[in-house]
Amino acid sequence: MIKFQRYIVSNFHPNKNVRRILRGEFDDLDECKTTLRQVEHLLSGVMSTSETIDFICKHGTSIARFGDGEYECMSGNSIDFQKKSERLQKRLLEILRSDSESCLIAFHNYDAPDFEHIKSFKNFEYMDGCFAQVSKHLLKYTSADRVYGNALMSRLPMFQEGGVENIKRLWAGRDAVLVTGKGSAFELDLRLFHDLESFSYVYGLARHAFSKYDALLDDCLQFDKDKLFLIALGPTATVLAYDLSQQGYQALDIGHLPNCFHEFLGEKRSPESERKKRK
Repeated sequence: MIKFQRYIVSNFHPNKNVRRILRGEFDDLDECKTTLRQVEHLLSGVMSTSETIDFICKHGTSIARFGDGEYECMSGNSIDFQKKSERLQKRLLEILRSDSESCLIAFHNYDAPDFEHIKSFKNFEYMDGCFAQVSKHLLKYTSADRVYGNALMSRLPMFQEGGVENIKRLWAGRDAVLVTGKGSAFELDLRLFHDLESFSYVYGLARHAFSKYDALLDDCLQFDKDKLFLIALGPTATVLAYDLSQQGYQALDIGHLPNCFHEFLGEKRSPESERKKRK
């Protein structure tokens, strides 16, 4: 009966965040609270955005970021620009549990809320829902003993914490390959990228990029290994950054970095708001 009730609520309840939480297969509210406390502990090793930049610069690692889009795909769901894929789901789980020294796995930093005021699933915030949705995977594959990157290293908090010059250290003087969707919102703003020595492009699909993943990876592997890959391609970027790191490249999953730069300057709204405006 509990599973049936959970199915009804998760699929037909009007609150999207509640549906996301209940996909974590919790039998009751207290179980969800306990699990989120465990997730908070397991992700206690997530660095700040500035520490993440420092770590990448010092060790020359790649970075593969996990955020709400990856969590949806990892749960076997579709998002606006990436239809569900069993292969993508499996690859994201594979990367989640990897212990590669050449690729830093990154999450949002997470501080669980004061649960005293949480009286129903409706009271949880957005990121609570995101972590609850994939909590069983996180409990199985993450560890409080590991150091993780901060997935917000390419978002607005990074600019607010470390400033523009800090993140430019990642590519200063490098020959880069920019991997993005053909016709996507990615913009090479030279105010941000003028320190690149040179750059080339590899284009994937702007929508459902993972459907052509093998061809995309093959195109990237044609470049010399001294190239720095900067990848903005949704959940496909998480997989590609990891795979390139295993082939001896440095690859950075930078997501909405240029858009967030414009948001920081007050020239545009958040990437999510801009996407809604384009629809």
